[in-house]
Amino acid sequence: MKTAIPDPRITWAMDHMQRCLEQRVEPVALAHRISLSPSRFCQLFAAQAGMGPLRYLARLRMQRARILIERTFLTMPYIMTLVGYDDAARFARDFQRQHGVLPDALRTASAATPLPAENKDPVTADTPAYSAPSKRRTGRRSRPAKTRDPSDCVRTDAEIRDELLWRLAKRFTA
Repeated sequence: MKTAIPDPRITWAMDHMQRCLEQRVEPVALAHRISLSPSRFCQLFAAQAGMGPLRYLARLRMQRARILIERTFLTMPYIMTLVGYDDAARFARDFQRQHGVLPDALRTASAATPLPAENKDPVTADTPAYSAPSKRRTGRRSRPAKTRDPSDCVRTDAEIRDELLWRLAKRFTA
């Protein structure tokens, strides 16, 4: 049995699509960039990927959207922008067609559901309150121990979201 060697031009086009999900990608423009006619490009692409370039791009966008919905706290409009959609109804329809569930339903069912407005756990009656560590006695002049209240270490959802947005923006601009 003879195996087909992947065409490097088509492999480049696939990689380009994956890197530029948020941009408008036209098969005709890709074909011209790799010096192929649009029909030959679509024919080679379908032979290598098993589907046409537009369907492949749509699947890439929906896969990336699902990952972002399940694993991040990013808002739906921001996720839509990251994967190249500007119409919420179209995004929801395409997402449901691909994954069988609406994006909002997936968000509420996933582990990335945002925490309540207050991140701090309420102190219950049976939970001991925080107490500062006692001072140790040494022969030297003692300084007060540098301790922090555990509630100082809790970050709000907005701080976490801002950091994630900053990291994503840094990754996409690199």
